Amino acid sequence: MLSQREYEKLKWQLKNIPSTIKGRPRQNLRT
Repeated sequence: MLSQREYEKLKWQLKNIPSTIKGRPRQNLRT
């Protein structure tokens, strides 16, 4: 199970993936 903090982080990442891939290396998604 994911903790609430991890869940919010994943949700934020999913929300921001399109702009992140266009503007920055994919490596940043793992941090």
